[in-house]
This record gives sequence, C-alpha cells and structure tokens, in this order.
Amino acid sequence: MEDMRIEPERGAEYRRDGEFAVYVYDVYPEGSVRAGQERRRFLDGGFTSEAGAKDAYPAATIEGGSGYRDIPLPRTAPDWFDPSIAGERWNDDDDDDDDDD
Repeated sequence: MEDMRIEPERGAEYRRDGEFAVYVYDVYPEGSVRAGQERRRFLDGGFTSEAGAKDAYPAATIEGGSGYRDIPLPRTAPDWFDPSIAGERWNDDDDDDDDDD
C-alpha cells in the first residue's frame, strides 16, 4: 500500500494557496544520488478542499499541513559515482588536480 498524503499544494518552486494535492511518500531507489532518503512525489493536485482530495483518493491521509522539506545531497559520493564519466566533481570540496597548475 502506498503512503499517500493530502497536503497543501506546495514545494520548492511552487505554492498554490487554497489548493490541496496528493503526494506519495517513499524512498529514493538505488542508483539515485539520494538513494535511501525520503522521497515526496506529486500524484495529483488542484483540489479546492481536503475533502475533495479525499473523495478522489480515499486511501490517502489528511496531514493538516505540508510535509515538504528540502533534502540535501549527501556530502560524500555514492560508491558508483565516477567523476571521469561526466568530468564533474561531487562537491566543491573535492580536490581538482587542474587547480594545482
């Protein structure tokens, strides 16, 4: 059973006052840079009331507030990360041999 929650419709880049959405909570899968961390996915939105969202998604729980929170990237790279593939560093603290020239 999915963990579906009815919350005010908002996230990092949007906020729709007076509207509600249904979000699914789970964890990021292996292979993601956020593997194992909590994931909040938008399922459906634009509801004008919590009751309207509940009618459409009876299995969802009404949260009474937003569960949105910023989840930072881990400070250390996962085992599969290879900077030579993309020519990028994991973070700004990583050593860069080109800076020594």
